Amino acid sequence: MLRSSRPTIDLNRNPRGFALTCLLAVVALVSSAGNVQAGFTTYFGIDQGNGIPPTTPANSLTARTSFVSALGTVGMENFDSYTAGSPPAGLSFTGSGVTATATYGPGEAINNAQDNGAFATSGANYLDSQGLRDDHLVFSSAVAGFGFYVTDLSDGGTAPDQISVIATLLGGGTQTFTTSVTTSNSNANVFFFGVVSTTPSVLFSQIEILNTFTTEGDVHGLDDLTVGLTSAVSVPEPATMGMLALGLLGALGARGLRR
Repeated sequence: MLRSSRPTIDLNRNPRGFALTCLLAVVALVSSAGNVQAGFTTYFGIDQGNGIPPTTPANSLTARTSFVSALGTVGMENFDSYTAGSPPAGLSFTGSGVTATATYGPGEAINNAQDNGAFATSGANYLDSQGLRDDHLVFSSAVAGFGFYVTDLSDGGTAPDQISVIATLLGGGTQTFTTSVTTSNSNANVFFFGVVSTTPSVLFSQIEILNTFTTEGDVHGLDDLTVGLTSAVSVPEPATMGMLALGLLGALGARGLRR
């Protein structure tokens, strides 16, 4: 009978060596897991208008679709349940059960008509700003993702206007995310901007939406505010990976020693 020449690893011959090998593997795994920190993914896509809203906003829609796909349960606030005028102190993200208390910058209002290129991206209403924007939203429960449409931003001037989202993290600390809008934007442009946390324990308890324009006059709209309760692309946290690795070590080590 021919014996196989394929090399094999004999776990019975040196159980202590096997256990040491497992330990070294666990150390390597936990060390690499330690580099996995709180992660975030941003989504951005912009479509140009021509004085009127673009009829096929493919880029912004693609960004929003990807954003929604990265989340579990989502909810949206499109301002259509409010009358034109002063914005509401409370928002409700339909479909998620999440609400938010809200404050706004001066000059912001609910509008139901196009304003110098700003417009609603769904329904009739949107949150209009005459230049400076500073919206604070405190959620009733922490969320894993937040996104929205912006219309008619940075359609003139020598420096591009940007929108920043300053997220307060559950447990403390903040994280800032800023758009990458350029100066070459036409009137009635539209873009979607969203951010998703890929670390299960890192959620957003509140957010601030503001623009960086130094002078008033860049009229723009905000619409279809969207939250997601959980991330569909979460990365395991280092502690979780370490526990799994240690469990594997215990199981394999015990098996090797028994043999």
